[in-house]
Amino acid sequence: MMVIKRTIKIQILGLIAFTLLSVISALIFMFTPLKEAWYHAAIIAAMTLSCIFVGILEGNAVGRRGLLSGIAASILLIFLILVIVNLVFGSGFKPENNDIFLTIPLIAGGIGGVVGTNMDKSS
Repeated sequence: MMVIKRTIKIQILGLIAFTLLSVISALIFMFTPLKEAWYHAAIIAAMTLSCIFVGILEGNAVGRRGLLSGIAASILLIFLILVIVNLVFGSGFKPENNDIFLTIPLIAGGIGGVVGTNMDKSS
């Protein structure tokens, strides 16, 4: 039960981080002359940073198997983001050609899990 509570807290923190990064990127695109064609890349970057964050927290909490725990936490975070976006916008999940870019946050989450596992717990 403790593992589930800890994972839920970490996922909520990841969703908050993704939301903040998405809002910041939207504001950057709104108030600068950047083209909106780059918005997909900005969202993937926000998702990647959020997955690194979630991977570090999950790897630190689990303490072993950092790569697997980071990737699993990233899969859950990406799934939650996709579900929430589809519920809000009602578009339904449609696999597209550019969904291959979702592997970037997964790899980043695995790296974050390894970093989180190897962090010194005494500090």
